Amino acid sequence: MKVELDGTERVVVRTLPHARALRAPAWTLVILMAVVGFLMGLLSRVPALGGRWAEAQPFLVIAVWVLFGFSVLGWVITPIWRWSRRRIIFTTRRVLVVQGKHPREMPFLMVTGVTARPSVGGGAEGPGTLVMDTVRGRFEIRHVPDVRKAAQLSRWLRARLGVAPEYEAGTVVARR
Repeated sequence: MKVELDGTERVVVRTLPHARALRAPAWTLVILMAVVGFLMGLLSRVPALGGRWAEAQPFLVIAVWVLFGFSVLGWVITPIWRWSRRRIIFTTRRVLVVQGKHPREMPFLMVTGVTARPSVGGGAEGPGTLVMDTVRGRFEIRHVPDVRKAAQLSRWLRARLGVAPEYEAGTVVARR
């Protein structure tokens, strides 16, 4: 996950998204385990019904465990894998969200305003969403650790760049 930097550009902060992003996979795992526990308890009583139900019980148990395995893979392990591969990088000229081959990036020259939206219950120094207003729209980064400091850093890095050209519909127009 090496990021190509321009000439004098330097990495200021490189971080993972906040671990709070893993709440949904954790709760999903708890719910899946409860459902499997309920189904296994139900299937343990199937032999008492006799007949074909008693013969089908081992196949139903295997089906429940296979379904559980695929559910855990899709709803728990995959989001955790994505979270562990995602990076939020602040450089002296831009902010990048790297996940996979194509990073999302926002040059600080295009930023007109930065807002921190802390998560509910995150506290004063908690995670949240970093919102950057640009001339082309909004650029949001979710699960930023210590989002208020990240917003402060973004404002400072933007101010350090000085007067910037204005961006209009993808073309650069010099400011007068």
